[in-house]
Amino acid sequence: MEPTAHERHEQGEPPHGPSAAEPSAAGPYAPGGPGEADGGGEAEKADGAEEADGADGAAGAEEADGTSGRWAPPAQALLARAAAELAPAPHANPFVPLVADGTADRGAVAALALEQCRIIPADRRSFLHLAASSADAGLPAGAAFFGALAEGETLASDRLGALLAACQVGERQAEEYVPTAGCQAYPAYVAWLALNGEPADVVLALTANFAAWGGYCATLARALRARYGFPDEACAFFDLFAEPSPDLGRSALAALEEGVSRGTLTPRTALRQGRLLQEYEGMFWSSLADRAGAARA
Repeated sequence: MEPTAHERHEQGEPPHGPSAAEPSAAGPYAPGGPGEADGGGEAEKADGAEEADGADGAAGAEEADGTSGRWAPPAQALLARAAAELAPAPHANPFVPLVADGTADRGAVAALALEQCRIIPADRRSFLHLAASSADAGLPAGAAFFGALAEGETLASDRLGALLAACQVGERQAEEYVPTAGCQAYPAYVAWLALNGEPADVVLALTANFAAWGGYCATLARALRARYGFPDEACAFFDLFAEPSPDLGRSALAALEEGVSRGTLTPRTALRQGRLLQEYEGMFWSSLADRAGAARA
């Protein structure tokens, strides 16, 4: 669903947050002011209210990065702003702490893996569509970024089998599993963005939402080994996302710089899209926590 170790180096994300429920938003995603939630449609970009936002991106060229007071290039400033506005609230994830303290049963972990069996191929197709759209629009940096995301989803998919086996999920159970709407809302919106979003805006929206994912995965990988006795191969799916990856950070910055220079990036739209992605990811974790709670009841 999110960037893998193959993809994420130098995004500035730490391998884990300060606690299972409080991921850090360090690195290029520097702290700043709070953002505003907006559930409105992204098609409003044409209404003129956001047209001046192209200047927002250019103005970012002269802004400090929000942490050190140093000047930052446009893409870096935009990432800092987006990460600050879209950082999850403390304790926003109700599921990961249940695994971290060992109170979630194996079935809850199995549900996570089974949901990912649906999410990963959906996101891969969305990223391939965005890569093709970027290439058709003459945006090679954007095409490279989305192509790398698609490749990462393939790598992640290859690691799900061992996780399902550790959760004692057989082939028939996997086939008959009924996914939950709350868990599948995220990939549904990623697909919407692939069809309707401006590629540069989607780069910023997605990248800002990646900041917490690595920390959650690092916590899950540690807990599954320590609390549940999972072998390394069963934790490889989470390990893949938990470790930093040098290339995707550079690729994201290049794609954003490309969007700024071509005038195709509208930060306000991208932040709105990022806010929705954050809320849909929150639904993913909450749905899993609800399922875990029902199993314990």
